[in-house]
Amino acid sequence: MWRLARGRPLTVAGARGRPLTVAAASGGPGGWYEWLAQSAAVRWAEEGLVGLQAAAGLPWWAAIACGAALLRTAVTLPLAAHQGRLLAKLENLQPEIKKLAERLRYEVSVRGKQQGWSEKVARFHFKKNLRRIITELYIRDNCHPFKATLLVWVQIPMWVCVSMALRNCSVGASGSEGD
Repeated sequence: MWRLARGRPLTVAGARGRPLTVAAASGGPGGWYEWLAQSAAVRWAEEGLVGLQAAAGLPWWAAIACGAALLRTAVTLPLAAHQGRLLAKLENLQPEIKKLAERLRYEVSVRGKQQGWSEKVARFHFKKNLRRIITELYIRDNCHPFKATLLVWVQIPMWVCVSMALRNCSVGASGSEGD
């Protein structure tokens, strides 16, 4: 069983015998990859993995699996439930939007005939007013479709941070070492 411990950094020899570092992967010292690998979020994820492994006394493969399960349960599951409720609200709004669109189409056609609007002008007013009505419905029911993408906007950075933390742990970056 191997454990991650703080101490001297582990270096991995590259093709020419030089140690591979984060700076080498980013194309030079101080690159965006190095900045990301040393960021606070990645350090937090790394310390969380090390702390979980130390507290549980599990081998690393089990600590990684438990960490993934913990993140999925604590972060992803509630966000997925929220996304499901939001999508259900949006789906329930569709019949109401359809009725309002039909009524608006009739009102715009009547108004267009009274004002002498062309088809293009009538279509513009219909779309503008339908957009306003739909926005009011989203506000009323607190279910804007962009909120349904929250899960993706949380999962991607979380995945990147945990992946970088695992990379830091495995190659000894950030002062980590694999025994």
